Amino acid sequence: MLRSLVLGALALVLLAAPARAQDDTTAADPAADPVVAKVNGQDIRRSDLQALHDNLPDQYRQMPLDVLYGPLLDQAVDGRLLLIEAEASDIKSDPRYAAQLAALEAQLARELYLRREVEKALTDEAVRARYDAMVAAMPAEDEVRASHILVATEEEAKAIALELAGGADFAELAKARSTDPSAAQNGGDLGFFRKGDMVPEFSDAAYAMQVGDTSGPVETPFGWHIIRVTERRKAEPPAYEDAEGGLRTEIAEETVMALLERLRGNAQIERFNLDGSPRVEPAAEEPAAGESTAE
Repeated sequence: MLRSLVLGALALVLLAAPARAQDDTTAADPAADPVVAKVNGQDIRRSDLQALHDNLPDQYRQMPLDVLYGPLLDQAVDGRLLLIEAEASDIKSDPRYAAQLAALEAQLARELYLRREVEKALTDEAVRARYDAMVAAMPAEDEVRASHILVATEEEAKAIALELAGGADFAELAKARSTDPSAAQNGGDLGFFRKGDMVPEFSDAAYAMQVGDTSGPVETPFGWHIIRVTERRKAEPPAYEDAEGGLRTEIAEETVMALLERLRGNAQIERFNLDGSPRVEPAAEEPAAGESTAE
């Protein structure tokens, strides 16, 4: 379980936008990446602020760069001042500098290698093929559209059923009597839903009805319902645009897992206990007589 969570998180990191660097366009056209500050003669450019913006937490990254311009510029200036001072000191002779630099280089190498491998697998053609296969495998599931009137007691539900049988308007009764907060806006209309979208008591009743049918009192944990089925249809598959993000995540996760499985299979790996002593792996249980070892 923990390993799956780690791999899933790693795939999401690889799908995220990489740290922004000055590309060929901005290098060739300085006007596309203007200087926004100078610190002891060193330029800070718009792309430096964009890189800071891209690494903000999600809730701040949603905000446009110009809204956060002041705080980001202050951060960039402070960061450059610290860098200038650090480089003028003996910081690079500190053993911790070399150790942390090596760790950062190792992390960068791992992430860029994985990103490159994932990008190879994440072609538009591969994602489209995954979508087509998903759609082809989806069963043609029914959807029902229904309206309901929700009340607190069976007696109230029976009284409403009698009014409907006498010709009362369903939507008007829903607006006047239903305790469902949405009833006032849409006359009790719930829109289309699949069987698993509603509590079983409600779904079972609605799916057993024909278009135009009105139920008697139906009890659910929410109270008592009078249900009217207004439409039925076959569910449409999700649009490609809606499914694309999830499919890309699936492909990324599978690519990372397959790569690590291949690397482990080709490597000699020895594992030890926390104290460095030899680790004894538990022996696989032998199948009982007559049991098959096939998966």
